[in-house]
Parts: sequence; C-alpha cells; structure tokens
Amino acid sequence: MKRIAFAISSLCLAAGSVQAHPHVWSSMRTAMIAGDLGVIKAVGIEWTFDETYTQFALEGLDINSDGTFDEAEIKPLTDENIKSLEESQYFTYVRQNGTVLPIGKVTDYGQSLKDGKLTLFFVVPLATPADPKTAPVELQVYDPDFFIAFDYVPDEPTKLTGTLAEGCAMTLKPLQTETEMDATREMLADKPQDWTPDQPTDFGSMFAQSLIAKCG
Repeated sequence: MKRIAFAISSLCLAAGSVQAHPHVWSSMRTAMIAGDLGVIKAVGIEWTFDETYTQFALEGLDINSDGTFDEAEIKPLTDENIKSLEESQYFTYVRQNGTVLPIGKVTDYGQSLKDGKLTLFFVVPLATPADPKTAPVELQVYDPDFFIAFDYVPDEPTKLTGTLAEGCAMTLKPLQTETEMDATREMLADKPQDWTPDQPTDFGSMFAQSLIAKCG
C-alpha cells in the first residue's frame, strides 16, 4: 500500500514551498450537480493522467500477471488516492460570496484505464447546498501551491447534472491572459525555493478556470 499511495500522496505532501512551474499535469472535466429547486448540492471531478504516471501507478498491481488490469486490481490504488486527496480537500474549491464552502467526504468514486491512461473520477458533496439565486456559485480545481496543473480538456470540459432554476446558467470562464499569467510566473521564478509570501497567497487559483452557476 505504501507504493500505491501514488504521486497524489507525494503531491499532497509537496506543499510548503512555492513552485514557479507545475511538475505534474492532468486533463480534467468537471460537473455541477443540481438538486431540488436548482441548488448546487455537489460537484463532479474527472482527471485523466498521462502514460508516465499511469505506468508508475500500476506497477506491481497486475496480481495475476495476465498483462491486463481488472477492476479488482485497480481498486486498492483508487481507494488510496481518494484517502490521500481528502487531506488536500480533493483540490476542489467551491465559493459563494468569496467564501470557500465546506465540503463533505467523497464516497462516490472510481477509476478506469483506457488507452494507457488512468482516469480518476469522484463526486464532492457540499456540506450545505448552495443556491445560485442568492449569489453565483464558483467551482475551481487547483493545487494551491501550483505543484500540479489541472487543465480542462477542449472537448466537452463541463456539464450540468440536474436543472438550474429559470434564468440561471452555468459558464466556464476563460483563463487569465498570457500577459497576466506570465507576470505571475516571472515573479515566482525570481524567488528562492524556500520563499514564502508575507501574507497567505493562493497562487494555484491564479491559474485555475472558474465554472460558475449564476442567475439573472
């Protein structure tokens, strides 16, 4: 199980020093899950990892040595990933009125292997459903220390499960401009490895797209 803890365990523990550039990349899709009366009750997250990580993560898991990985062989890796991610809030931040909303524990999750890549998917419940009619509900997925980069896929990056109230819509905002991001990158690149800002700074959010449910 120690080896199964993946990069995600290592990555969750990698926080501490500000990184000028990400060291790990993942392709991503997200979803907002609406409940009764159009309130947001949960968000869905899907990450597809590259071949290099996949090979590392699957090493030693082919128990029957048949050259394939069935669901039972992958499950211990999946369980350990979700357990490790809980310590970092699953890198999932839902805000309303500028405040990060409390989330619950992930119990709905799974992982699949296709074309040499692992895809981890899970549902993050909100402790209390958020009503976009009251104020916009914003979802961002990112590593606060910018060690891991989560990039939306170009094809169907988001979806809505359920129905929002009339007059409400969900929108994926674009990234910052290259000029804006380059200025931040240059600032971070000039800092020593052990540098920390005078005030707590959420660098990861600067490079994260926002999925927003908004009414009116």
